[in-house]
Amino acid sequence: MKTSRYIELTLVFRKEGDKWTGFCKELGTATYADDPKQAMIELKELVTLHLNTLEETGLIKKFFSKRKITVHRIKPRTIRYEVPIKTKRDDLLRPYLYPIQAL
Repeated sequence: MKTSRYIELTLVFRKEGDKWTGFCKELGTATYADDPKQAMIELKELVTLHLNTLEETGLIKKFFSKRKITVHRIKPRTIRYEVPIKTKRDDLLRPYLYPIQAL
């Protein structure tokens, strides 16, 4: 199937002790791993699973409405990544454009 809609998600990665946590602010999906790269890989997989489950159960529109997630019709030419100056907690903030099936 051709993807024709997009949503923007904010993925936050934080070092907590000797582990890294990953959290999607809009979906509430979270994971942890030994390093930030693995946390990002796992979080993207979980976000995909979360969105697919919402689609399969027919709850995606209701969920997006409740969470105020905007669906975009046009894919931006560039995806903007922001990594703020390191803080005591070593937070990383990465806005992420995520393709979804047409609603």
